[in-house]
Amino acid sequence: MLVFSLKRSRFNLDLQYRPQIWISEGQSQLDFASQVVDLHTQRYLTRSWTLNITDQFQSAPDRARLAQGAFFSNYDTGTSTQNPFLATGRHFLTNAFTTSADHAFSARNHLNLLFRTHYIHLSALDDPAAAQAGDTFAGVTQEHDFGGQIGWTHTFGRDHDFGILYAYDREYFQDFQDSAQLHSVILTYSMRLRPSLLMRLTGGPTLMQPAAPKGAVAPPGSRKTYQVSGSLYKTFRRSAMTLSYSRNNNFTGQISDDLNDRLDLSYSKKFFRRMDVTAGGAFVRQNYSVGTHLLGKSGWLEVDYRLGRAWSIYSMYSYLTQRSGPAPFGPSQLVMTGIRWSWDSEPRGNAH
Repeated sequence: MLVFSLKRSRFNLDLQYRPQIWISEGQSQLDFASQVVDLHTQRYLTRSWTLNITDQFQSAPDRARLAQGAFFSNYDTGTSTQNPFLATGRHFLTNAFTTSADHAFSARNHLNLLFRTHYIHLSALDDPAAAQAGDTFAGVTQEHDFGGQIGWTHTFGRDHDFGILYAYDREYFQDFQDSAQLHSVILTYSMRLRPSLLMRLTGGPTLMQPAAPKGAVAPPGSRKTYQVSGSLYKTFRRSAMTLSYSRNNNFTGQISDDLNDRLDLSYSKKFFRRMDVTAGGAFVRQNYSVGTHLLGKSGWLEVDYRLGRAWSIYSMYSYLTQRSGPAPFGPSQLVMTGIRWSWDSEPRGNAH
């Protein structure tokens, strides 16, 4: 794996290239296109308007999801990242583009406008018969989402704010006669309960119009549901923990026209100044408007030991299984050990 990061005050670029060769029981799989590109730039249009542009591209073989945790936390910013860990022996390619404009009415009140588009492509199933087993989405390989939102945020103080927003999403699927639509009104609330404890909450009602599959006699009826998420970030002297729950339409590794319920837990601790240990677990129920729900579980444990400023060794154990729904998978377990080398051209952190 080769990683390059360039960071400036208003511009961040991260590149990751990870060619992979898997050899098991006389069979091999080669993938030289596995890569990740993250680009973010920020510009001040006027004293009160700020423009943010982000593009995230990822191409990964099916086994790549076994070699990484499903959930990561950044305790400096109080944010977390969910990886689409559901695996069914399918290579996936995604590109998510987001642009937003923030207008400051005052130091405490902000208006936010956002547009996003997300393209997803999964390779076909190895067994074509699985796509004809009665699961509507088993054979679907492409999804293209467009969405936007407008919202207002009021800040009470540091790490304490409240907001409300309206969001619209439209999802297009391969071979579908129609597209799925979501209308949502979401309330957001964030507060630092203690210096070491941060809470973030979002949620609100959603009106959903599922897509009509090819050959459907009548379009599916709309239904009322909800989206919600909550996270707790707790830091200790030499450790930290995050507990997160979400119900939304984020990509989990499977294409669907319904929401998913996801629970994540992560814990990290430092030992002896040189060793870091991270453990975590994730559970996902991917819902479908028609067909059986897909249940997925993942767990991981990683140990990093720093040999010096540039060198470190690591070992990782990961577990993954999914059942019901389209294309059950696993259980699969992987133990991996390797060496990391990193070089920072500017120790102050401006670039590396």
